[in-house]
Amino acid sequence: MGALQFARPSLGSAFDADPKSAAQQRLRVFRMAVRNDYWVAGGHLTFPGIGHTRAGEGHYFWIPANYSIPERNSSEDGNVSR
Repeated sequence: MGALQFARPSLGSAFDADPKSAAQQRLRVFRMAVRNDYWVAGGHLTFPGIGHTRAGEGHYFWIPANYSIPERNSSEDGNVSR
């Protein structure tokens, strides 16, 4: 549900105690995250679950953080060739 709410912040969930207030809070937080370029993290977001929010025309986008697995150097694991 989390990823869908970027495109449609008014989209609610059965877990929203007050759907209208929840939608208003999502919009407030999305605007704040965009304006301040905050890192955002969430358990129901695309791996790695941390990234940025960007504004589009009438909706928002989730931009997951770039990540890569660093190449392992043989000297890092104690197996130094001599």
